[in-house]
Amino acid sequence: MQRAFCVISVMVIIAITNIASGEELKFSFSTKVAPEYVFNNGAMAYDGNIIQSNLRFSFRKFYLGIWNSTPIQSKDDLGPLGKETIYSAGFKKDFFEKFFFDVGTLYHDMNLRFTDEGGQWRSNDDLMKIYSELGIKGEFSSAQSWATSLRIEKFIPLSRNSPKNGTWTFLSFVHKWKFNQNTSLFQQARLLFDDGAAGKDKGVIGRYIIRLDQKITKSISLNLEMKINTPITHVDDGRKTETTPSIGLTYNY
Repeated sequence: MQRAFCVISVMVIIAITNIASGEELKFSFSTKVAPEYVFNNGAMAYDGNIIQSNLRFSFRKFYLGIWNSTPIQSKDDLGPLGKETIYSAGFKKDFFEKFFFDVGTLYHDMNLRFTDEGGQWRSNDDLMKIYSELGIKGEFSSAQSWATSLRIEKFIPLSRNSPKNGTWTFLSFVHKWKFNQNTSLFQQARLLFDDGAAGKDKGVIGRYIIRLDQKITKSISLNLEMKINTPITHVDDGRKTETTPSIGLTYNY
């Protein structure tokens, strides 16, 4: 609760600064419903219906965000698996017209459980990650754009119970296609090079996302998404091919 209060307080300060300076403050809110929650590393976090929401503020080149995952129903007396809140803060800037970089930090406030070396379930503490991303972008046509990037996320355990040290390295390609003023298509193909972070096996995990966005009003869009995660190399940690559909709404201001 204290962390959420701090993040929201900073957002309010930015909003006040925006009003005083006349600079443009942007924010977006999205929420979706999915039948499961799969981590960025392809591991199953929660095999059940879940709501995931994201609030993001941006001011000039800086941004703040709160992402939340909450199971719709859970009978787990120790707290629902899949419940997680991520606070983010970063700086993103374009340079030389076609290039961009993004740096920042993520704070994972988790109610998840991992196994220790003895195979016993235990409570898991929060963790932090710092990240940096460098990419290049361009256009196929006036209606189609693309971007490719290399992103590195470094784990920072906050206690001995936090997931183990490690690094995730992502290689991504994004394609956006605007059919008309109201309808657009988003695609992302991504490879994760996992060096064994969070106690998982070393390996390469692939992910593909395709999403259709349909504007309902000037500010609200309907989002229909399909996400596929699959190991590219052999892993013995339970990760396997997962296909996750979702439906949601996005509001942009």
